This record gives sequence, structure tokens and C-alpha cells, in this order.
Amino acid sequence: GEEGEGPLEGLTVLSMTGRALFFRFLMDRRIIDVNDLPASLRSGGLQGVFSSAERAAQISVWLDETFNGDLLPLVEEITKETPTRERKRLYLQAYQDADKLTEGSVFLHLEVILKGYEAVSKTHVQMMLPGAVDWTDLNFRHIPVGVLSQVYESFSHQWDSDAARTDSVHYTPKNLAKLLVDQALAGLAEPHRAKVLDPACGAGVFLVLAFREIVRRRWEKDRKEKGNDAKRPGKAVIHEVLYKQLCGFDVSESALRLAALGLYVTAIELNEITKPLSELHAPAALKNLVLFNFAPKDSAERKRGFVLGSLGDDVDKSFDGQFDAVIGNPPWTRLKPKGEKEQVKAADKERLKLLNWQFTQIGRRVLQSRKLAQVAKGYHNPEGVPDLPFIWRAMEWLKEGGVAALALDARLILTQSDVGKHARDALFRAVTVTGILNGSDLEKTKVWSNMDMPWLLLWARNEAPPEGSEFHFLTPVREDKFCQKGEFRLDYQAAYPLTVRSVIQRGWLFKALSVGTSLDVEVMDKLAKAQKHQTIGAFWQGNLVTHKGVSLQPRRKQKAPAWLLKLPMFSPPEDTLELAPLKKKVTFEDQYGDLAPYQTCGEKTYAGPLLIVPETPGEGRSTSKSYRVKLNTCFTKSFYGYSAAEHKDAEILIALLHLILHSNLFRHFSYMRSPRIGAGRRTIYKDDVDEFPFPNLEMLSDEDRKEAMELANCIDENRSLDWKRVDTFICRMFGLTTAEAEVVDETVEFNGPYRSTRQPAAAPPTTQELSSFASCLERTLQPLFKIVKQKVRVQAVDHKNGEWNPPWRFVTVLLEGDEFTPPPAFIAKLMRVASETSASRVLMPVPNGGLVMGLLNQRRFWTRSRARLCALHLAGEHLDKNFPLPNRP
Repeated sequence: GEEGEGPLEGLTVLSMTGRALFFRFLMDRRIIDVNDLPASLRSGGLQGVFSSAERAAQISVWLDETFNGDLLPLVEEITKETPTRERKRLYLQAYQDADKLTEGSVFLHLEVILKGYEAVSKTHVQMMLPGAVDWTDLNFRHIPVGVLSQVYESFSHQWDSDAARTDSVHYTPKNLAKLLVDQALAGLAEPHRAKVLDPACGAGVFLVLAFREIVRRRWEKDRKEKGNDAKRPGKAVIHEVLYKQLCGFDVSESALRLAALGLYVTAIELNEITKPLSELHAPAALKNLVLFNFAPKDSAERKRGFVLGSLGDDVDKSFDGQFDAVIGNPPWTRLKPKGEKEQVKAADKERLKLLNWQFTQIGRRVLQSRKLAQVAKGYHNPEGVPDLPFIWRAMEWLKEGGVAALALDARLILTQSDVGKHARDALFRAVTVTGILNGSDLEKTKVWSNMDMPWLLLWARNEAPPEGSEFHFLTPVREDKFCQKGEFRLDYQAAYPLTVRSVIQRGWLFKALSVGTSLDVEVMDKLAKAQKHQTIGAFWQGNLVTHKGVSLQPRRKQKAPAWLLKLPMFSPPEDTLELAPLKKKVTFEDQYGDLAPYQTCGEKTYAGPLLIVPETPGEGRSTSKSYRVKLNTCFTKSFYGYSAAEHKDAEILIALLHLILHSNLFRHFSYMRSPRIGAGRRTIYKDDVDEFPFPNLEMLSDEDRKEAMELANCIDENRSLDWKRVDTFICRMFGLTTAEAEVVDETVEFNGPYRSTRQPAAAPPTTQELSSFASCLERTLQPLFKIVKQKVRVQAVDHKNGEWNPPWRFVTVLLEGDEFTPPPAFIAKLMRVASETSASRVLMPVPNGGLVMGLLNQRRFWTRSRARLCALHLAGEHLDKNFPLPNRP
């Protein structure tokens, strides 16, 4: 059935499908052959065991008695003690009921799994995986875990789409899950003994990977201690890890059933002995030993939406302080009230308000235990955010010094709201964060398919951060050729060591380093000094009126004020920068009637002259970032308004703000701090505008005023405009140097969040760009050589026209008079070595002094600002080793 509508209940479908999946696994692994089956089933072969109700019932009994474990319970009355005859009778009744309800098609679908039929139509293929995967393409020797997790994601969104969205049911890609698991265990003194918890385990991908890794590390330790006498871990060790070192919580019975199956399958995989089959017999079901369901007992409460589950008081205190690692992907989706009727929605809003208060209490409890009473007192969980409380709760489940490794929403580092920043700062004060991999540039790619939200991976240790605590922050660059394969580059050179103090003092630092480099941080630091004088928001709120536009939903029953009814409505021109006069006065009353809107903001908000700013600024220079309007005009909440009606210098105020919003510097500022631009959305908050500095009017010369008006008029009249003049003017207003303005321009050109920016940035650099990079690098390095009376020469290594575009380009850094031309074979070998490292920069010493430096053959790495960064790296790490000093008398 589609969207939860079908003849069978969801858990029934899952249990039957899971049993067929398990049998397919046994077939593909050659763990069983036809002679292992009961005699009555051998005639149909391995692929025919689910072809009828009678055969399906027989094989279900055989699976239960041969393998035990949690083989996806199908009939509630069946327990471990149920006799064989009664067990078969109950199974037969269940399959006969399914046969009748589906008119026999259930067995077609189960046979599809075993026989590997190709997709023909909806009636001739099992459509469990996204994209209608053909079962013939799957080999269960390699992919049981991934398949089960993807089955669960697809199953959840089909059978209970509302709950799946509320609980953020998303299959975590194996490479990301493995990265979290491997790095978490690597941070422990005895990873082979680690007790691991996944508090929102879903179908168990993290637990399965931890299972495999712990067993591997046990074997590794034995080989170190016993050498050749060490034996591969057997059944006893495997079951000890499974039952004593792994634990999973969830609120979904279907998820826990698949998690149990995944763990059981993995236990079989890890056991090299497959005969006799009794060696694969599980000692006990995992339910309430390894896997725990913390769904509310009242099923009606579960249907209302998000529930506390493992965050609630139902989790026994005996779990606290028991785990060496807490690893997983907890729910992210911000909780929002549901209900078609306002009364129902209002009631749900109150329910979520209570949930958020409980989230807050979890954070405060941990903060108080860390002797951060003042921080705890002011702590509030950001409204409706469910992943933060899982971090706090993980600290209670962990032993002291244990490691949390979690996949989270990137809003944790991108948010600029007061509540969000305070919550983030509280976390960094209470927990020792050791690393963050920021995947916000990889959203909407195959790195995490079906994930449209910016995400991150976080590792943290359960202890208060020491003085001067540092951690590494890495943002992989989006490279489409890798992303199309679900891969990305982990470049250690791009990992910034950050201090806790720096991220608390600079709330925008994470976002700035997500988009730019340390040079962009320097630009932001300079703007911060200008902000201390005054910001746009502070200036307007202190002197004038600024607000979002009129909010129309929901409409009120009373009449709108007369002044609003007669105001003309603002409508931006299409496909042009020019703002034509309001040719036809369409008033608020003409367009919306006389009912009062939800919010009017006050008459002064719409008083001209004013600047109207769209919350979606659009790409590049082709769209207007703001509109100057002379007359009183109403605008909707899709715009922000800045009225200068009550100021004596109204025209110059509006002109300056108009220029700021059209400048590269403001776009750069938005990229550096906005939680929306380049982070899942293409809109800006009003706070992004308000936080930008505003010039001191008293310091403006007559020439500055004249130029500001001229440039603003050029923008509005759509005349031929040198945008460089606008950028230079605004950068000069805030004291930026030529080099800093260059950083701004290059970051906007190559690091913007749009495809129109990303694709050119990944293209190979031109000859002129290579030459410009070499010249800038040489010019920046030369002062370091001047003191010893040497000259340095930087030259791009030639690349013949017409040849293929290599993945790397190179420059030589030599002393004047030295010669070295890297031969093609040398360059080819260097490229192979460089590509294996996942680095974006590689350096090779030249015999008798000098360096060959290679960078990825992408324009974004060959800018002048990148040349200055390379110069800083060379100066700190390589000059004294690779450039001999002249002989002294």
C-alpha cells in the first residue's frame, strides 16, 4: 500500500518481509543448502519456501527453532516456549489471513526477494527500497545492514509518514556512520572493551558497525598479545560483545525489530563456523537485554507526534554512567504544532511547550552537575529543537571521559539567535568537544541522499573542557564528481584548530570558516570594530522605524485601520534592477479587502522615504537587493522596511543603506554569519541586515555624499554601472585594505551557496589566474628573503594546451638563478601520491633547495587570497628546511 494504506498492517508487512530478507541472506552467504531444510520443503528448492501459506508457515517454524533470536515476531501469541505444532498452526493462520487479504500477492512479493526478479511493474516487484531497486542487483554477502536500514526508512515514510518526519527517520549512510563509530572508539583507551549505546537506534546501523569494530579490535588485541596463537573470535566472544557491550533505545517497534535482525545477521557473519547450524543458534532474544522500547504505553500519545522516549523518566537510572561511547543519529526535526483546526493546533502547541521545558530541564541538570549553576539558570533549549537534549542526556549515560559521537542538525553551529547561541555556548562550557565535521556544504547530494538539511558530525568527551581547550573543525568542500558517488574529501589541512573561547566570543566563527578561511575571519574582525560604533539596527531603532512587513495570516475579524486600507501595496519590478514608479495604485483594500491583518506594525513603518528589502536577495548582481521608495507604501512580511521619514538626512541614509545591501561586502557578511544563506535556504533574516555596521554620517565628506547618491541612482536607473565602484566605496567606508577587499570579492565569487557560483569555482584556472596566483605568492614571500639578500621566484609549471585537464596543477618556488623543471613522470607520480592523501595541497622539496607545490586544479584554490594563505604556510613550515642560507664570510 502507498502512504500507509494497504490490506496488511505495517508490522505484519515488515515481519514477513524481514523473514524473507533473512532467508535471502542465508542463501547468499551459502550458510544453508537445500538439504538443511525440512524434508517437506526440499522439493521447491531454497527459492520456493515462501510460495504458499503452508510452506511459509513451515519455514517460519524452522527459522525460529534453528536460529532463535529476534526473527521479527509475526504472531503475538508465539513465545519461546510455544510447542512446534502450535507454533505451526498459528503461523499458518497468519499467512492464510495475509493470503486472503492480498488475494495471493503477498507470496509473489516474498518470492521476489528470494528469486531476485527484476522490476517489471508494481504487481511484479517488491517496492521496498527508494528508487524501485531490483532485488537481482543485491548481494547479501555485502549489504545486509544497509538494506535493512533503507528498508526501515522507506517503510516508515510509507506506513506512517507523519511520525517518520517528526522522528527524523533518515537512513544514515554507512560511510558517515562508520566515521562516527571508528573515531569514537579510537578515542577510548580500551576500545575492545567499550560498552556502546545508541539512544535512538532506528534499524541499528550504528550498533551493527560498533559490533563489527569491537570484535575486530578484540581479535587485534589478541594477536598483539598471543601472536600466531591468537584465534579468530568465536561464538562465545561474539555473543559476549552482542549481549554485554551493545545497547539500543528507540520508540518504534518496527525499528527495533529490524535492529535485532541486523545484529543477529551480523553475529552470524562474524562467526566463521557455519556448520552445524546449531553453532549459529542465538542464546536469547535481544528485546529488553540489548534493545529497549521506550515508547509511551498509551498508543494515542505516540500518535500525537514526538514523544520523550529515551529522554524521559522511563529510562532506568541504572543506565547512567554505564557506557564508554554514545553513538547515533537522534531526531533533528524542529517540533512544530500540528492540527487542521486552530483549537487542535493550539493544544498541540501547549504539548510541545511542555516537551521543550523538559528538554531545558535535561540541559540544566547536566550543567548543574558540572558546577555551572549560573549558566544552568539562564539555559533554555531553543524552541522545539530535539537533538540538543540528546547530547546532554548522553553525558549522563556516559562514564566520565566517555565519548559521544552524534550526527546532528548543523543549526547547532550556524544559529545566531540569542537562545541558540547561549545554548551552544553552554554546551561548549560543559563538554569537551574534540571535533566537528561540518557537512552543510554537502546537503542535497548523494553523500546523504534524501537529506535536504545541513548536517554535522560531532565528537565530544564527557568531561569539562580544560583551560585553553581546542578542537578541530573541518568543512569538506563540495566536489560534484565525488558527491555523485556519495564521497567527499577529508583534507586534514583544511581542519581548523579552534579554541572554546574563540567560538564563544565570535558567535559567527563556525559559519565564517564553513564558507571562507582565516582571512575572512580577519575581515569579520575588522567589521566587528565598526559594529561597536553603530550597526544598522541600532541606528534605526535609536532614530527611526524599521520592521518586517504586514503579516496577513491569519486575518482578524475586525476591520483594518483606515490608514492601512488606503496605502498602496509594494510590488517589485520583474527581471530588472530598475524600480519603476507605482504606475497603478493598488491599495491594501484593493488587494486584500478590509479585514485586519494578523500584524500591522504601525503606520510609521510604511512612511516614505523608505528602503524595502526582500528576504530572498537572489543570486548575483542581476536581482535587486533593496528598493528605494519615496511615498508611503505598504509591504508584506516577505520584505523588511527601513523608514527614514523622520530624519533630516533621509535621502543620504536610504542611499547608503541601498549601496550597502548591493555591495559584495554585505553579501560576504551574510555568507559569514547568516544561518540561512548557504545553510539550507537562500533567504536572510532581518537580524543579518541589522547587525551590519553603518557609517558615521558626521564623518562623511561632501564628496562621499555626492558619490553615494550618484551610485544609488545608477542602481535604480539600471544604467551601465561599474559594480567595482560600489564595492570599493563601501569597503572604504569601513576601512578595509585592498587585500581585505580582495578576500571579500574572491569569497563571494568562488564560495557562494549557489550553483552559478559553485560550478565556475570548480573549473580549472585560466593561465591568467595561475600567473596572478604565482605573482601574489612571490610578492608575499619576498620580504622573508630580503633580510638574507635573496630573491624568490614562483612560476607555474607549464601544461600543454589540448591535453586533458589534470586533477592537479603545480608551481615551483625557487631562489633566483636556480633552475628546476619537473619532468612529466615526476608530476604524474606526485599527482598519484597527492590524490591518495585526500589533500588539497601537496609540497615536494627540490634537490639543492626549493619546492614544488601542487594544488587541486580548481579555480577556488588559485585565487590571490589563497596565495597569501599558502605563503603563510610556507613561511611557518618550509622555508628554513628547503631554502639554504647564503654562505657567510
